[in-house]
Amino acid sequence: MDFSVYLAMAPEQVLPEGLRKAFLFCPFEENGIPESLPVGCLPVLTDRTPFAQGNARYIIDCLSAIASGSPAVLLDFQRKGQMGLREFVQKLRSSLSCPVAAPPEYAGPAGPVFLPPIPPDVMPEEALAPWQGRQIWLDLAPSVQKLTLTAAGCSSSETAEMGTGGFPDAALFCHYRLETIQEDRVQFTLWRTGEDLSALTARLPELGVCGCVGLYPELNACGFVKAPPLPGSDR
Repeated sequence: MDFSVYLAMAPEQVLPEGLRKAFLFCPFEENGIPESLPVGCLPVLTDRTPFAQGNARYIIDCLSAIASGSPAVLLDFQRKGQMGLREFVQKLRSSLSCPVAAPPEYAGPAGPVFLPPIPPDVMPEEALAPWQGRQIWLDLAPSVQKLTLTAAGCSSSETAEMGTGGFPDAALFCHYRLETIQEDRVQFTLWRTGEDLSALTARLPELGVCGCVGLYPELNACGFVKAPPLPGSDR
């Protein structure tokens, strides 16, 4: 499978020509499954509405009908410990003709996996090492991480605040900024620009990743979509 970057939008939204599209929808909602999908698009299923076991067979039949021309189906399930969902994932995998990539909690010991964005303070090789030998799909996002160093150690937190300026780090594929908050407290802010994400996606196929998907508004806002042609795109 050739490495590609897909841009996720709601089915009713329009993506600029030449870019690979991912459809984002919740199959557990009433009328949540589209009647059809364009050939080659990537379905990304969410659990915005919780899973209900009574609808499992109907959902699988609907997805089987519309996903035959898709490179894979990605399960962006973020609710923890949903009863029966692991079994649903296994039935979905055995019913669909394309790979079904699930998050680690529901992926099981084998089969395709859909991983969250690699934090900017983690080496890509380190983040992906546990999943080698499996088909890996990756969520792509301009994540921002704050690291606070004190005499007691280091704490980490995510933030929505995008960084500006800063210094590039070629190994982490990010930019960083250093601030002294107090005499005994130093804070690093790490984030990924569009150029950082382009460099990261160029490296990912060597690390076993077969494809990425990210939200179009986020990746467009950070400049990633305007960078040189995206892997797998026609631009």
